[in-house]
Amino acid sequence: MSPSEHYAEADRLLAEVAGKEPIAPIVQAKVALAAAHAALAQCHSWIVDDEYDGCYPVVETRYATGDRL
Repeated sequence: MSPSEHYAEADRLLAEVAGKEPIAPIVQAKVALAAAHAALAQCHSWIVDDEYDGCYPVVETRYATGDRL
C-alpha cells in the first residue's frame, strides 16, 4: 500500500466507528488499526516493488550485542 492508501484506510476505519461506544473492543481494535495505518503512511522511506504489487516501508532494525538492548 502507498502512503495515500494507508491514510485512506485509516480514514475509512475511523469513519466506520464514529459515533459508536468507545469502550467496545471492536471499536478499540479499529482505532488501533487506523493508528497503525497512519504510522505506516508517515514512514519516510518506501520501496516500490512492482513484483509484489505495491510499496512497503523500509524499517531500520537495531541489533543488540551482549546485555545491551
